[in-house]
Amino acid sequence: GTIRIVRHSERAMTVVNDIEIEEYLKGVLPLEVSPAWPIESLKAQAVVSRTFAIFKAIEKRNQDFVMSDTILGQVYGGSLFHKAETDRAVRETEGQILTFNNEIISTYFHAACGGQTAQPEKVWRLVPNPALKSVSCNFCHGTKHYRWSFHMPLLELERLMKRNGYPADGLRD
Repeated sequence: GTIRIVRHSERAMTVVNDIEIEEYLKGVLPLEVSPAWPIESLKAQAVVSRTFAIFKAIEKRNQDFVMSDTILGQVYGGSLFHKAETDRAVRETEGQILTFNNEIISTYFHAACGGQTAQPEKVWRLVPNPALKSVSCNFCHGTKHYRWSFHMPLLELERLMKRNGYPADGLRD
């Protein structure tokens, strides 16, 4: 692809790699899944990752860039991370995306769900889609990410809730 630099101010810039989607996916798949997985799993992830990237391209069409290269977008390592099996999965699914009622859907995915997936509109600001439902899942059971906790001071939680328009007075725990 090509590299371009977007200047935001005297001291801030963003380096953007503009790349064709099929080549982009070859740098994504080996970092999002194990190249040792069965080929059909890799092909399914190729379709999901392609759909996600195109959904984001439509959603962010007027912004400086479409995806970040982290878990907030899709982990991307470029050509240094290409693997034969994931490249094959990308080739064999070239151009395939997921739609519902002839519209592209938001195909969010994760490393571990903790035993239950969430409906996307419960996590992100999206129009509900009947094709995307919450389901029970035992796949990640026993992994280090299956159970986790997060602690936040109560005053910080109240401040964040109020800032985002949610009533938060009188929280106790």
